[in-house]
Amino acid sequence: MKKLSTRKKTKYLLMVSGVLLVVLLAALYLYARQNKNRTYLTYDVERSVTLQSSISVGYSLTTDGVLRYSRDGASVIGAQGDEVWNVSFSMSDPIADTCGKCAVVADKGAKTLYIFDGTGSANPITTEYPIVRATVSSQGVAAVWMDDGMQDFFSLYSKEGERLVEMNTLTATSGFPVDFAISTDGTKLVTSYVEFDNENLKTQLTFYNFGDVGENYVDGLVGLEKFEGEMLPDVVFLHSELCAAFGENGFTLYAMEEIPEKITTVTVAEEIELVSYSEKYIGLVVKGTSPETDCLVRIYDTRGKLVDERAIAGGYERFTIAGDEALLYSNLQLYIFRIGGTDKIRTAFSKNVNCVYSIGDGDAYLLVGEQYAERIRLIGTKEE
Repeated sequence: MKKLSTRKKTKYLLMVSGVLLVVLLAALYLYARQNKNRTYLTYDVERSVTLQSSISVGYSLTTDGVLRYSRDGASVIGAQGDEVWNVSFSMSDPIADTCGKCAVVADKGAKTLYIFDGTGSANPITTEYPIVRATVSSQGVAAVWMDDGMQDFFSLYSKEGERLVEMNTLTATSGFPVDFAISTDGTKLVTSYVEFDNENLKTQLTFYNFGDVGENYVDGLVGLEKFEGEMLPDVVFLHSELCAAFGENGFTLYAMEEIPEKITTVTVAEEIELVSYSEKYIGLVVKGTSPETDCLVRIYDTRGKLVDERAIAGGYERFTIAGDEALLYSNLQLYIFRIGGTDKIRTAFSKNVNCVYSIGDGDAYLLVGEQYAERIRLIGTKEE
C-alpha cells in the first residue's frame, strides 16, 4: 500500500476538515432557520417556585425579571423563578414603574417612595406633597408628579433622595396634567396637559431638557405643541432620544436628541384597546370587524412604518413587546408571534398567570402568578 507524503496528508486533512466545516455550517443554518420559523404547540414546566402570597399585587417588567409589589413590600423574581431581592415596607396604595434594572414604588396619595437600583437597596424618600404618579429612568432618577390640592408639582429625585429639579403649575393657567414621562437617561421630561377653552378641548405637550442645552432655555422648556379637540392621555419615552404621545386615534413620534422634532403621526380608524412599545417598536391592538377575529394587532417601527399586522380573536388583557416578539396574554391564554414573521405559540395556561417575562433564551419564559413562579420551555412543534 502506497503511503501518503506528509504534504499530501496535510492537504488531505485540510480538505476533509473544510468539507466537514461546510456540512456543519449548513446543518447549523438549517437548524437555526427551522427554529426561527417553528410554531410550538404547548409548554413544559422546567422549574416551579412557591411565592409568598400578597394582597393587591402589581407587576412590572425589568431587565432582571418581574417586579412584584404590594402594600407590604416589593421583590424582583428572576429568570429562574427565585427572588433577586426583596424589600419590606408599608403603603396604602402602592404604584410602580420600571426602566432597565431600576424601579420606583410610591404610595399614591401619600408622601413616600422608594427608588431601587437593581440591588434591592433603597431608603424611603419623603416628598413635600402627596404623590399622584411616579416614573423612573434607567439611571435611577425618578420623576414624581405631586398635587397639594391647588397646584401640581413635578420633581426629579436621585436614588439617594436628593431633589434635583422642581416645577409647579397652576390649573388655571396650564390646564390639568394627565400624564408625564422621563427619558431613559433621566435628563428629559415630557408632560401632557388638557384644558377647556369655551368648552373646546385642547391638549398641550411640553418638553423639558435638564442637560446642558436646557440651561439656555427658561426652566429647561425646549418645546411645546398644542392640539385642538384631541386628548393625549399617554406619553412615553421609547429611549432617551425618542418619545411618543398616544391619543384615541393613534400616536405621534418625536425625536428628542436635545429639543423635540416631530417625526410622524400615525392615525387609525379603529378603537385602540391595548398599547405596547419598546426601543424598536410601537404596538397597537385595535378592534376588528370579524366576529371570529375581533381584534387587529399592528406593529410599527420607530419611523411610524407598519411592519406587521394580523387579525386575532380577542380576550387578551396584556400586551408586551420583547425583542422581536409580541406577547399577548390574559390569565388563562397566551399568544406569541415573531414581528414580521410566524406565529410562535397559541396555548392555554393551566392556572392563572399575572405576568409573562421573556427570558431571552429562545423558547424559555417565566410565568408569575400570585403564589408561584414557573420557568417554562415551549415544546411540541410543527413547521409553518
